Amino acid sequence: MAFSQLFKERSDQDFVQRTRAGVLIYVVAYPLLVFSTDVYYQNIYFCVTLFILMVSISVVRLSLAQLLSKPFYHQRQQFWRYLILGFALSHAICWSVVFVKFVADPRFESVSFTMLLGLVAIVSGSTNTLIPKGNFFHLYVAILMAPMLLMLLIRDFHLSLILIMLCFWIYSYFLGNQIYREYVNSFKSEYEASKNKEALEALSKTDSLTGIFNRHHFNESVEQQWRVCMRNRYPLSLIMMDVDHFKRINDTHGHILGDDCLVHVAGIVKHVVKRSTDIVTRYGGEEFAIILPGASILHACEIAEKIRQEVENTPFVSNQHILPVTVSCGVSSHVPDKTSSVLELLANADTALYLAKNTGRNRVESHNNHYPGMDDGNTHGTQRDDL
Repeated sequence: MAFSQLFKERSDQDFVQRTRAGVLIYVVAYPLLVFSTDVYYQNIYFCVTLFILMVSISVVRLSLAQLLSKPFYHQRQQFWRYLILGFALSHAICWSVVFVKFVADPRFESVSFTMLLGLVAIVSGSTNTLIPKGNFFHLYVAILMAPMLLMLLIRDFHLSLILIMLCFWIYSYFLGNQIYREYVNSFKSEYEASKNKEALEALSKTDSLTGIFNRHHFNESVEQQWRVCMRNRYPLSLIMMDVDHFKRINDTHGHILGDDCLVHVAGIVKHVVKRSTDIVTRYGGEEFAIILPGASILHACEIAEKIRQEVENTPFVSNQHILPVTVSCGVSSHVPDKTSSVLELLANADTALYLAKNTGRNRVESHNNHYPGMDDGNTHGTQRDDL
């Protein structure tokens, strides 16, 4: 997944986690600021209406937060962001109305200082909780601060108080930018570390010569697929494949050409085995292993035969040498159950491979000594007399 998309999802999660407590605090803070003073008795309708509105917004925001782990979020992320940020701004507008109302009305002058302290507290808390949405934080604070500063000017409050509030707003702006940069840089470092970890894990599972999976990954995958197929009651098939007379190629033409030969064969196998669930590995030396989850013995033998034919019919050219290359394949298949073991699958494929090699090479054998569906009962494939 792209960095930008991951960052959006991460910022959504952090925004919800950081603001959840604040949403609940708003419901408590409003009665403390309003109902505990004589403000409530002088304007009951306004105070109660605004309280109901703030509680309703809090309920909606908490409900939207619950959708973060639901399919709705993944299906409509942009719409969800508009909703959650829109209702968060609604809270800011409500608070701004409260502060401006009680600072503007001379009847509430006794609580003006209390309201200013409440404003400073909310802005200070927002510096941390809203920072995953950097630009949104600045808009949120502007909705709170701008009307209040304007009302302080209109009411002709002390200039020193107005300047202090303005400096506080400027300070919040630069502090918010700094915290947001640190937040982004922290995520970038985490993202790069995750990518490096994935690259190292992929490297640890990859054969450096052929680029396919290595023996370590085979050992992990065959056990894992055995359990999956047991749970789903699917067959698990395995092809063990060996490059015929590979030692002769190494001894005659050198190890470099031998390595090129293995790369050549690995490329053909990857071309033939196309299902995303199938796993192609280098088992060791000139031996390859192909895990085929859900494939029957017949299908596995058909794939093995296609590989055998492709290798035989595809010339191997290296350093002006054109060499005939063939492979022998052993195939086994099991429907895993509690009475069987993955070791049986491996042993039967290995037995079939040695049968193929001992009966002439360049052929496919299955663990029950015949290719299913064939009339000859013993072998399948073309045998070259010169091998």
